[in-house]
Amino acid sequence: MEDITRAEKRVADDVEREYRDKGYVVQRDVALDFLDGSRVDMVARKDGKTVAIDVMTATSLARVGGKRREKIYKTINAQKGWRHTLVLAGEPERLLSRKDATPFNREDALIRIGEAERCLEAGFPEAAVLLAWSALEAVIRIVMREDGFEIKRITNSSYTIEHALEWETISYDDYDSLIELVKYRNAIIHGFSVDEMDGEQLTREIIALANEIWGEFVMDV
Repeated sequence: MEDITRAEKRVADDVEREYRDKGYVVQRDVALDFLDGSRVDMVARKDGKTVAIDVMTATSLARVGGKRREKIYKTINAQKGWRHTLVLAGEPERLLSRKDATPFNREDALIRIGEAERCLEAGFPEAAVLLAWSALEAVIRIVMREDGFEIKRITNSSYTIEHALEWETISYDDYDSLIELVKYRNAIIHGFSVDEMDGEQLTREIIALANEIWGEFVMDV
């Protein structure tokens, strides 16, 4: 399940509880005949009044398009005793990126690990850390996706790590290690130096963790 979908579902569950607490009868995922079968997230009914409710993030709203949303809104509100309500769910964290950016597969991650090792041999440990980290984060995303949870956008590393723990893709020990490693990664990528940083050791730790997470996934399949 995509993280946007989960965010919308959490808010929709809260909205459903609020309406039920107010005495409404609530149905989820309802097709509306007067909208050519288009669906709304829920319909709440009470005392002859009906509220059609959609719960969406800004990303989902943009996917539908302004003209389509306006048609839905006007058509529902034109029905006697009906009104339409849109509830905006908080957008999961994301970073600016190109639309044509695509996630690594396992082979891409292995290539990055090889590049990280060559950077170590050439005497560029900080570059090696960043290359190894990109492979590690890709492995985490791949395993999460195979387990049924997908992050389709580029996000902060901490966001990915926290959801990997929640989804049980990584252990608590893995989480602690990743949080320490990401501190070094953040310092390097944002133009800071860290006293007594051993780039070669960090690279080896990152590669080992990537292999460990992947190995545990393969064993579970």
